[in-house]
Amino acid sequence: MPLHEDRRIAHLVEILQDKKALEITLLDLRKVTDTSDYFLLCTGTSEQHVRSLAEDVRDNLAATGEKVWHVEGANTRRWILLDYVDFVVHIFRQE
Repeated sequence: MPLHEDRRIAHLVEILQDKKALEITLLDLRKVTDTSDYFLLCTGTSEQHVRSLAEDVRDNLAATGEKVWHVEGANTRRWILLDYVDFVVHIFRQE
């Protein structure tokens, strides 16, 4: 049984689990707003882990045809937001 009915979201969660992301939380926004369907939050243990999580998400989703629309926070690596329009991934550094 898949983790989620949307194959993209299920794949995304698997990517994050494989890279040992912490506190993976999926917010379903479909009934709340029309700007994005899902908001996925997770935590990395260090700046390197945050960067690695973001790179793996971007690379793995690109391989399936999903292109990131907008990226924020990549310079600081304290947090990185990847906006795919239908869903957003926000990776925080554990404080």
